[in-house]
Amino acid sequence: MGDALRAPQRILERVNALAEAMDLLGQDAPVSLQDDVAAALRLADERAVLDPETVVVALVGSTGSGKSSLVNALVGAEVAHADILRPTTSVPLAVTPSGLQAAALLDRMGVLSRVPAPTSDALPAGVILLDLPDIDSESRENRDIARHVSDRADLVVWVVDPQKYADDVIHNQWIAPMADSAGAMVVVLNQVDRLTPGIRRVVLEDLRKVLVRDGVGSVPLLGVSAKSGEGLADLRLTIAERARAVRETAARVAGELARVSRVVLDHLEVDEELPGLSHAGMLNALTDEAEAAVASQDLVDDVAKAHKHRGAQATGWIPLRWMSHLRADPLTRRHLGAHKRHHGSRVDVATPSVLSVEPMNAVERARLSTAVRRVGSAIGQGRPQAWRTRLAEVAHVASENLPDTLDRALSGTDLDMGRRPRWWAWSNTVQVLAWVVALVGALWLGARWASAEYLLLPLPLPYWQALPVPTWMLLLGLVVTILVAGLSALACSAGAKGLAARARRRIRDELAAAMDAHLVQPLLEEDARQQHVLDVLSAR
Repeated sequence: MGDALRAPQRILERVNALAEAMDLLGQDAPVSLQDDVAAALRLADERAVLDPETVVVALVGSTGSGKSSLVNALVGAEVAHADILRPTTSVPLAVTPSGLQAAALLDRMGVLSRVPAPTSDALPAGVILLDLPDIDSESRENRDIARHVSDRADLVVWVVDPQKYADDVIHNQWIAPMADSAGAMVVVLNQVDRLTPGIRRVVLEDLRKVLVRDGVGSVPLLGVSAKSGEGLADLRLTIAERARAVRETAARVAGELARVSRVVLDHLEVDEELPGLSHAGMLNALTDEAEAAVASQDLVDDVAKAHKHRGAQATGWIPLRWMSHLRADPLTRRHLGAHKRHHGSRVDVATPSVLSVEPMNAVERARLSTAVRRVGSAIGQGRPQAWRTRLAEVAHVASENLPDTLDRALSGTDLDMGRRPRWWAWSNTVQVLAWVVALVGALWLGARWASAEYLLLPLPLPYWQALPVPTWMLLLGLVVTILVAGLSALACSAGAKGLAARARRRIRDELAAAMDAHLVQPLLEEDARQQHVLDVLSAR
């Protein structure tokens, strides 16, 4: 009937750690160890309220049964107040011994109304007394509260009165369904001071028959009177005995869990600290393998080649530019980052990210799978075989879709190929102007020759430094075009190196993020789980 949420965290964690340890061991655990742990967990389940410091006693009954009056009589003070016109209880009330830290427990149980016990000896040590809402209340919420709290109490005191002791509600809807918890309940016939000794005996005998039909014929049955105090001593004694039994069971559970934890640790043959995993080291190693598997260096090289190829088309020596169009763009061959002019502008309109990549072939997939298995095997060193197997399984499951994941990561990488450098346009403009100057010089010289040859009218030419000006224009124009084209080629080569370096970093970052999310983090989570299990099992 207890609620495991009430247990001290360390004991609950040990229960969970034992269950997780056995799950990790699986069939590798010998049958004797499985039986030993199962017995300890069954014992813990029988006393799911593992807090030996607190015992919750709930008084449950119908309207007018005198629950609140009985609570007042047990603690010797007016702490619970029922409605004068209609003796009902609408909210659960907790009476707590002074000095008992039970706020968190009562919060979890949903008991918000609390009063301290008037004296230190009003209740047995560590006992919380609850006055619950009437179980025959017209309010469904009140009935649900009573059910919720009573299910989580260590002892339920069923309070009935001489008029409604055989009422269908309390027996068929409450007591009978909870017959499996008969060891944690007591039935109290209140208001016996109103009955003559003969009638009292008849009522108690009849009530016992009803309890037998409910399947709880062996529960203690007490006749009490909140008004006269009759039977209260026996009820206090019953509560005290239950509290002692709860503490003894909880202590035995804690000891048994500690013993079984040591047995499991001995079987695991592992130190109290597992070999640590380096997040950065593991991620770097796996990212290196991912780069090799997806052939990222080939893509980086193609980025550099594509930049130089496009630079040659935009800034190469004009008479030879046509030759660059005979070669395919390296990224276009890959169907990646194809570029185009937009209405003749100098800025490429291109998708900035990789559009598609060649999927890994069988050799690359095998290499990646081998690398993942190798990492899984390496990080499992120094751990029990079952835990090494578990890490290998996590790595295997995570790596099944890893090739496609890495391909998608690579496809989403921004290679920064969508915009051409602005200086390309300036370089082209300067070269065009230089060609214009050279062409003007050539035409001028041609016109002078034709005039002298055919018209016999040689035109005078201006000179500078002993050479005709048009000759200077022709020579200097040609030299400038060659210099501009050569310098542009050098600049494109330097730019290609920088672009390749950025592409390499971005590709690695994308691959690392994919490896971290889909493989490294699951491995780290499993490592943390195993370490947590070991920490809890090793706790003294």
